Amino acid sequence: EATALKLFEEMESSPQYTPKIAPFNTLLQYYVHTKQDREKALAVYNKIQTIGLNPSEHTYKLLIGY
Repeated sequence: EATALKLFEEMESSPQYTPKIAPFNTLLQYYVHTKQDREKALAVYNKIQTIGLNPSEHTYKLLIGY
């Protein structure tokens, strides 16, 4: 988890970075299915909203299934 979050942070800090929903869905899926950590899953969703990304159908499926 720590390595994934570090890589995610590096990705976001890159000047060429353009936010896309797929990496956020992957992180969200990890917190929903693997860690079963509701707080962290909702934090990822809040970040999606904060940066202005449009959630995908998969995003909502993950949140509803949780």
